[in-house]
Amino acid sequence: MARLVLGYTQADLAAKAGISTNTLLSMEKASASVQLGYWLQVLWALDLLDGFNAALAQLCTTNAMVSIMEASLPKRARGPRRTVSNKAVHK
Repeated sequence: MARLVLGYTQADLAAKAGISTNTLLSMEKASASVQLGYWLQVLWALDLLDGFNAALAQLCTTNAMVSIMEASLPKRARGPRRTVSNKAVHK
């Protein structure tokens, strides 16, 4: 809707955001497979990123939400798993 209000064609907005028109079409169809970075690029191209930042800041300062996010953190962080090569196993 914002694209139409601002008078951008799909090709214009895709070019300004640095994404393909196919990606923009997927976004307009509300595809769940579009990466968050592309959404942020389009918000920037539409000059709507400040609204996103304000909503994120409000979310992160709400005590209840901070508690929920802290509770969902893992107890410890683990490094990548090491794999044993077949050569080392057979020696």
